[in-house]
Amino acid sequence: MSKFTTKTLTWLRWLSLLLALTLLAAINLLPMPAPGEVMSLQLAFTPDAFRSIHSQWTADQRQAFANHFPLDFLFIAAYALSGYLWAGSRLFASLPTALVTLARWALPLAGVLDVGENVLEMYLLKKLPDLPATVVMLAATCAALKWALTGVFALLFLRIVLA
Repeated sequence: MSKFTTKTLTWLRWLSLLLALTLLAAINLLPMPAPGEVMSLQLAFTPDAFRSIHSQWTADQRQAFANHFPLDFLFIAAYALSGYLWAGSRLFASLPTALVTLARWALPLAGVLDVGENVLEMYLLKKLPDLPATVVMLAATCAALKWALTGVFALLFLRIVLA
């Protein structure tokens, strides 16, 4: 790999990470419900659970959640790219090849699932109070798989750091 390409990839890694962290901070500046409440909504597998969690939020929290999606889509792109680039760096070279491949694709796949979850949640917010059970379950499944893949990436990173 040429020196230019190596420098460019290094800058892209850091830039994508900085962008992801900046977007995450921007989302957290919104008057959103507590992160645990948002995760509970994401993992609500039934219409009753989804409605129950959403109904406990203030009007400002509901509006902030509904309005956060544009920033979240940018955040998804940034974290997916960042994970892909960092997993391809020398940092992950100590892992076996199969685990490097898993690390490289964990966050991009999580991002695809996150986009699916967001699209479904945006649809569900328009369908309150008559939520289609299949769509609620599909959104929660996307969220659960997204969090599982994010956890895989985190565990692989911890394996490197703690080795």
